Amino acid sequence: MKRLNLRLIAILSASLVAAGVCVFGLHRFQVNRHAEGLLRRADLAEADGETRTAIANLSRYVQQRPEDGAVFARMAMLQEESTQDRRIERREFQATSQLLEKAIRQNPEHEELRRRAAEFYLRFGRSKDAIDHLSVLSASEDSQTQMLLARAYAGTAEFDKAEELLKKMVGYSAANDEFDVTLATASEEVPAYSLLAEIYRTQRSDAALGTRVMDTCVQANPVSAAAYLARGRYRFAMARMAEADQAEKATAEGKVDIRKAAEIAPDDENVIAAIADVELLAGNNDEAKSWLQRGIAKFPESEQFYRMQESSAFRQKQPADAREILSAGLERLPDSWTLLLMRAEIDLATGDLDATLQAVEKLQDFPQVEVLANYLSAQVKLAQRKWRPASNQFEELLPDLMTQRPDLGPQAYTALAQCYESLGQTDRQREANRQLLELKPTAWEGHYSE
Repeated sequence: MKRLNLRLIAILSASLVAAGVCVFGLHRFQVNRHAEGLLRRADLAEADGETRTAIANLSRYVQQRPEDGAVFARMAMLQEESTQDRRIERREFQATSQLLEKAIRQNPEHEELRRRAAEFYLRFGRSKDAIDHLSVLSASEDSQTQMLLARAYAGTAEFDKAEELLKKMVGYSAANDEFDVTLATASEEVPAYSLLAEIYRTQRSDAALGTRVMDTCVQANPVSAAAYLARGRYRFAMARMAEADQAEKATAEGKVDIRKAAEIAPDDENVIAAIADVELLAGNNDEAKSWLQRGIAKFPESEQFYRMQESSAFRQKQPADAREILSAGLERLPDSWTLLLMRAEIDLATGDLDATLQAVEKLQDFPQVEVLANYLSAQVKLAQRKWRPASNQFEELLPDLMTQRPDLGPQAYTALAQCYESLGQTDRQREANRQLLELKPTAWEGHYSE
């Protein structure tokens, strides 16, 4: 009987174990080396402004090291940054949202990551999602966080909460009815004054208090073009709602503010736009056009000058010119959903339903205007006399429309009543007209079925 060579077996076993350890160690070394290489490539790509390449390398890195939360957060913030100045479709919006949420779960204490997520959601009209993250940061006295939270509350029509935040930022005490800049947590935050003034003017029916807010803004920021610009715009808004004599006074005061802003920052994009707006209000269309062309020449990537030119042409009952202006803007800014939406509205108003539907199809890719795209789609069905599909779509979109664009509520209820009338649904027609009269008591259409 042959005897086993135990010594040889032991030597072979030890050799195999050692070889396995070496192979494992070599593999681990190679993986680590590859991962570090991916990070270096991401660093170089980001430094060269190649954001997409940087994100791709970081994505491959986290596949190898999924536990590295810091790199995951960096990748998510780069992705969010890449969406700031370009069109993104629904699929990319959802992917970016999922990436941000996963990064936050891995880094729950990362304040900048949460703030960036909130800014992302606010850009796309998702105020409730923004609040979810900003509420975690609400204890922070950081003015940027407080301003974002106030905007989010206003976006969900929670004006009481927005007002409380903004009063602290600008130093207003409702109990004493006094402003104290020394108590303000963000006296330099001009948008805080503007939003608070608009809440008082539009939600509290207290335009006088709104005026005091804007006066305080200028007093706290006497050399800020943005402050004078904001007060000038508020005064123009006041003029549009005031009686003739008060409107003239508010308009004159608004012009003084805009001229002061122009003295401080004559080449500022928003100042140029405001001067053009002043000329439009005065009926100086040629002068306004000159300023708007100057704005386009200096800021060719800014859509506001195309918007203003279009509005001027449309007010002058030149829809063809208005559409041509928007088309020129879309050639320069093909990813501008704002210009696309405005052109779709012109196409609908002029009865070009095919062009409107083509625009609606493109607008569906933009999450921030989903409700408005559906509204245009419903209006097209109405124009096509497709009463039941139109009524179904209006019924579905009205709750969100009243939150995001309450100014379109009367038109939506008028259309809905027309659908019900054509369908012979008299009770529903009366209810739609009742809702219309609550929003617009002077609407003669609302009395039609009474």
